[in-house]
Amino acid sequence: MSSQGRLVELQEANDAIAFLWITTISEKHVQDKTQYKESFSALVGLLTAINGMADVITDLKEEHQRYSSVVLYRSLIEHFLKSTYITVKAGSERSDQVGFDYNWYCRYTEALQYGKGIKESLELTHKVKSKMNIKRIAREYFDYMEGVSERKIDKLTSSFSYKNIIRYISSHKSGIVGKDSPLFSDMIKIYPSLSSYVHGGVSAVSDMNFKSFDDKNYLHDIPESSLLLCMFSKASMLSLLGLESKNISEVGKKASEIFLSVAED
Repeated sequence: MSSQGRLVELQEANDAIAFLWITTISEKHVQDKTQYKESFSALVGLLTAINGMADVITDLKEEHQRYSSVVLYRSLIEHFLKSTYITVKAGSERSDQVGFDYNWYCRYTEALQYGKGIKESLELTHKVKSKMNIKRIAREYFDYMEGVSERKIDKLTSSFSYKNIIRYISSHKSGIVGKDSPLFSDMIKIYPSLSSYVHGGVSAVSDMNFKSFDDKNYLHDIPESSLLLCMFSKASMLSLLGLESKNISEVGKKASEIFLSVAED
């Protein structure tokens, strides 16, 4: 099969899984009755972003904008890892706590980092030491954090770091998301090299200037890999929801079958 034929095959499979996914999560009774409400909310946001990035990466291939697709692919991987971590942890523990931690504790931590960034920027540009107490402001705004120690917050939010997610996923059984999965292991191998493209590193710029980009075959598979990660994410969420419903379980199995039929090609 040609490269273009393979891409079309993956797009059609992704569209089929997307239909099953959207149809399921759009049903109000699913939203209202699931015990994974926090995880549901987090996953819908993450998977919507993954789907959008996969679509754009595929379009960028047609426009021969490989550099841009690499930048997006790194972000897609980070979204994928977080969604996979939430899905696997929620399912294995039969608990919605991981979704709560992501939605609320990570939100507080991000706001804190954002505030500190603004404070530092103001100090750099105006050369005046700011007296803003960012932590106190954040605590007042996020009143649900009252009584929660910074140590606990750091522990909970650090579980969503790249290294800790990899460690957690790798500790699970071999298979699609296990350490023995080619899709997973290949993604992890190239992830560090993608940082240079995101941050304007010299190696990434040199790749474009000296046309060595074309020699890196693993970068050519980014559109295909993006679609596979996108499909897997949606099938995984359906499998999680399927733990509560026989009907959704059947939908999840169908989505997984579609994914496996193209992933094994």
